[in-house]
Amino acid sequence: MSARTVIEHALRVYYADSAEPNAIARDLLAAHRDEVLRSMAAEVKTLGDARGWSVWAAHYMHPDVEFVDTGAPGVEEKATASAAKATPEPDPARERRLEQLLDAIRTWRGRWTTVRAQDLYRLTGGPTMRHVARRDLAELHRRGHLRKHSADAGQHYTLATRKDGRS
Repeated sequence: MSARTVIEHALRVYYADSAEPNAIARDLLAAHRDEVLRSMAAEVKTLGDARGWSVWAAHYMHPDVEFVDTGAPGVEEKATASAAKATPEPDPARERRLEQLLDAIRTWRGRWTTVRAQDLYRLTGGPTMRHVARRDLAELHRRGHLRKHSADAGQHYTLATRKDGRS
């Protein structure tokens, strides 16, 4: 049972001797709702103005202000936009970096950790951030070029070879 339902019941009981207890309860709750919305709209507008944010939400919730849709994209437009974002174009710089990393792994073999990939990037002038090396190794694993091994000392990757020994 919601708080609104309890309050509405209490108002009906309180005004039971009146001619229209249901109408009085309904009108009082509507007036209270409008007061709360005015207060919230004022707070949203004050905060939005202070921070330089859009204050459309304040206009939307304010009971005395007619909300005018400013042409936000509709459901169909959002669906086509999200579908276009679902298949992003590959980043050419990242693809070159992945090719270089895979070539180095094929050449030097062995265990490849995030630190080892970072060392390679330092030597080749690539990005040396840990998350870049981690994501690149994970991407090569996702594409089937590497095998992922997890151990107590941390995870590492090795070249995924075919059964005939070729990579």
